[in-house]
Amino acid sequence: MEVSQEAEPFSLFDGFFVFAGFCLGALTLLAGLVLLLIEPHYGALVLGMLGGAVAAVSIFGVAGSLAVLPVACSFFLMVRFDEGLALPLDEVIQIKHSYWFPLMALFLLFLWSRWQRDSSKPTLDAPRLSVPLVCFGLFGLLTILVNHLLDTHVPARELLGEFLALGIIVTPVLFALVLPTTMLSPFRTLLCLRCIVFFGGVAGLIMSMFGLLPSSVLGLLGWTGGTGGTVDLIRGRLPLGHPNTVAAVMLLLMPSAVILGLGDRRALWRAMYLGCAGFMFCGTLFSLSRGALLCMTLTVGASLLYLWSTWQGVRRLLGTFFIAVFGLALVGVALYLFTQRDFSRFWSRGFYEEASVERRMDSMTTALFVWKDHPLHGAGPDAVYPRLELRPGWIPPLADVISPIFFYEGHTTAETPHNFYLTVFAEFGLIGAAFFFWLLWRLFRRLWRARRLPELTLPERRLFTAVLLGLCAFLMIGMFEAVLMTSVRANLVFWIFAGLALRYARIKETGLTNRAEN
Repeated sequence: MEVSQEAEPFSLFDGFFVFAGFCLGALTLLAGLVLLLIEPHYGALVLGMLGGAVAAVSIFGVAGSLAVLPVACSFFLMVRFDEGLALPLDEVIQIKHSYWFPLMALFLLFLWSRWQRDSSKPTLDAPRLSVPLVCFGLFGLLTILVNHLLDTHVPARELLGEFLALGIIVTPVLFALVLPTTMLSPFRTLLCLRCIVFFGGVAGLIMSMFGLLPSSVLGLLGWTGGTGGTVDLIRGRLPLGHPNTVAAVMLLLMPSAVILGLGDRRALWRAMYLGCAGFMFCGTLFSLSRGALLCMTLTVGASLLYLWSTWQGVRRLLGTFFIAVFGLALVGVALYLFTQRDFSRFWSRGFYEEASVERRMDSMTTALFVWKDHPLHGAGPDAVYPRLELRPGWIPPLADVISPIFFYEGHTTAETPHNFYLTVFAEFGLIGAAFFFWLLWRLFRRLWRARRLPELTLPERRLFTAVLLGLCAFLMIGMFEAVLMTSVRANLVFWIFAGLALRYARIKETGLTNRAEN
């Protein structure tokens, strides 16, 4: 459904934007040709990037490309794109280069949204995520300054590191604010959502390759070994990032793959979705994340139950058959892998697994002590659970074979409390947590209202339901991981995925409004 919009006058700002884009493209092409003569490898790389950018804009549009490319980089950059982001500032703090790319994409997306303004006035209110986000950001700055002046519990603080940690949380949310205001078409919005689901399937495939063929993959990458886990299942520094983070992102995308795969009538899209769902299921197994496996089981069960409830008559009978086949296929794959590989970590056998559980409980307990000492304003971001990528020169008081050990008022703790909710309360206190949960509540409320719009088709209602189930699954894994507080890659995928869903919701609302006015 195309959305009718009133044309806006072509301003001086519009002309400057087009002229700047033309000059940038011409300079990139010229630089690529020059480098092709001087340094063929670099020249080919520049021209390849230019060709890829042209192809991406042709397929996804400008706004879609600026949304998909940060997600693609967060999945496939061959570095750990988690907490830190690429340029050394001084001897203490580093910002990795990957930090600047999402900022640049966000800035260009904002400019494009201002040029191609969506002046529609939908029936429902536009998503007002900006109010809780601004409150949270300002309160985060306040708690940093207050703790630097008054807190005596944390001996080693880095002001710039804490600002960066706050930026890691806030910056990705801005994508969910800007994307709904763009003129991204319904077709390209759905295409972007499908592309992100496809990325999740590729991530599951890569993690499965690490599990099934560890020696071959490590040899191909030039690695000689892995850390942690078992010999067959590599749980070390995967190219995609930490396995727990990748598993959390696959949980976000799994409901969409399952519901749209079994519910789509087109064979090609059905095969793509179900293939991605299978790879993400295997990738979750090979992540060796016990919390992710539990959440995956609950999420897939909820997705299948919802899909079954949408069928009627003969379709319900056929759907029950397909659900049974799909469920048995997943169970069969799991049973086969369990008999062929060592998945003992799921049952906490061995030193690594027992120590991991013990360290996790210690960390969660410590988070409660931190919150007790800072009940209203928290200890500040990156104050108690340091992200070592932000301060590479800092050495923890003690280290074991699993992770660094820190001390807080005599209590031992690891790098993070492994719990999103405890992390929010410990680092931002009751007030900051209220702002952040208000932000999440508004996001869910906005999508839930869109799901209940009249005249939505069944596939569209399924899409919104799948997105909501994925967001719930992502927050469910928050009981075992602190991804929304500590991971740039997970934040980008979560908020861009949500922002695209918000854009589609706005399109649907605007379409209904236009029909009502006509």
